[in-house]
Amino acid sequence: MSTSMKRRAILVVRITVALFGIGYILLSAPLPLISSWWVAGESNYFDYLKRRHRIADGLVLSGSLMGKSRHEVEQVLGPPIETDYFRSWHLVYLLGAERSFISIDSEWLVIQLNELGIVSDARVLAD
Repeated sequence: MSTSMKRRAILVVRITVALFGIGYILLSAPLPLISSWWVAGESNYFDYLKRRHRIADGLVLSGSLMGKSRHEVEQVLGPPIETDYFRSWHLVYLLGAERSFISIDSEWLVIQLNELGIVSDARVLAD
């Protein structure tokens, strides 16, 4: 193999790795709240783009739920689901299948309210 062919092969490998890296970053970055994506996620447990997960990540990272009342949260996210998971949390939303190579659990957005009914904590957790 000539030197120019080796260089070309190395360049192709580097470009391929870079493209996969950029794709991974874009497909795992938090998303803003887009109501249609959030609602569609309720019926799409295995969304390969993990939009509902990434919206929840954005809400938690930005702290945009903090200080909101239960009513305000439910206006934005809809009613929480009834579940036996996370009983110590006041509002629980199913996000979908866990983000991992082999997904055996679910991920959830859980929200804690203080004594005044205001959001004091919000996290994304796996069961």
